[in-house]
Amino acid sequence: MDKTLQQKIIREFVERETSLYDTLYFHGERQKVHLLIEAITKEYTQRHPSSKVLRTNADDFRKETIEQIACGNHYYIPLCDLYIFENIDAVAGMEANEQRLYGALDWLLENKRQIIISGSVPTERLWKLAPRICAQIDGGIALFVE
Repeated sequence: MDKTLQQKIIREFVERETSLYDTLYFHGERQKVHLLIEAITKEYTQRHPSSKVLRTNADDFRKETIEQIACGNHYYIPLCDLYIFENIDAVAGMEANEQRLYGALDWLLENKRQIIISGSVPTERLWKLAPRICAQIDGGIALFVE
C-alpha cells in the first residue's frame, strides 16, 4: 500500500468524530507494526484526551482469559473508546481465547468503538483463527506495514 494512502487512513482514523469504519488491521514485521501502533496511540490520546484506550497483547489476553475462567467469568467487555490488540496470531486455535475475543470485538463493533489489531500476516493466512473473528477484522481496513 502506498505510504501516503496509509498515512491518510491512519490520520482519518485518529481524527474522526463520527463512525467511518471501526477496525484497522496492521500486519507485517512485528517491531515496525508495534512502533506504528505506539505512534497512533500517542496521537489518538493527544487528539482525544478524555477517551479511554485499552491496549493488550495476545500473551496478556491469554493470562486474563485463564484468570477469568478460573473466577467463573466467561464474558469480557472492554470498556474503552479505542481497543488495541497486538499479535492476534498467538491466540489462533485457542478456543476459549477466541470465544472471549469474538465477544469483545462484537461488543466494540456494536457500540461503534474503534479497534486496532495487529498480526504478522493478512487474515486470509491466519488459518487457525476462527473465521468469524477474521470476518470481524475484514470488515475494516487492513494495512501492510513495510
